[in-house]
Amino acid sequence: MNRLIFSTIVSFLCWALSGQTATTDYLQDAEPVDYNKGLRVSISHFLDPTTPAVVVGYERKVSDRSYLRHEGAIYFRYGFSTEPQGLLGLSGFGVRTAFRRIKPYRFGNSRRERSYIETSLDYRYYDVDVAGDFSRNGFSQRINYAVWQHSLGINLIFGQVLYFGSKLRLDISVGIGGYVAFQRFSEVPEDARFRTNEDVAVWDHSPDGRVTGRPRIPLGLSLVYVL
Repeated sequence: MNRLIFSTIVSFLCWALSGQTATTDYLQDAEPVDYNKGLRVSISHFLDPTTPAVVVGYERKVSDRSYLRHEGAIYFRYGFSTEPQGLLGLSGFGVRTAFRRIKPYRFGNSRRERSYIETSLDYRYYDVDVAGDFSRNGFSQRINYAVWQHSLGINLIFGQVLYFGSKLRLDISVGIGGYVAFQRFSEVPEDARFRTNEDVAVWDHSPDGRVTGRPRIPLGLSLVYVL
């Protein structure tokens, strides 16, 4: 089913971009025109196998070559997915604000793309159900527990915007960042000692809760429709 969703998205992209080829010829002899406002949909977040999300954003030009973007995210777990095995349920939401600076166009560069550098701040809330293996009186027992996580993150991102006609943009990016997570866990029997929860170690049970800092490498692939 994951392959079906991915194939559907790729087919849509090919159809949308092929319809724009006739309108991109003007870019051969003209400097790219920066747009003023746009709506964004993230493809990479939707295909994330660990914490998939529907992410929609609105961006606007605030000065010459500078953009401000606000995004909202709804996190979920694919109902048909069995991976990762220890993850039983996932829900949540997130918000992000990003400031982008487009690099100046230089004669001889491709007219169909613009590079940029971006900084962003984000907040995420996860409500997670996890199956964990615990030791009790010398025996192993599987116990389900809940995790509630609040996190704050910061990112530095480098990317490229590809122009397809006057209305469609494809945004590709990679960056480096980190976040601080504040986790609380539901109670388990007092004599239970946590062992493992398959391949979702980030949700390892801790009876007293946990505050952790972790690095991350944000990868982005988004479609932008110019308003």
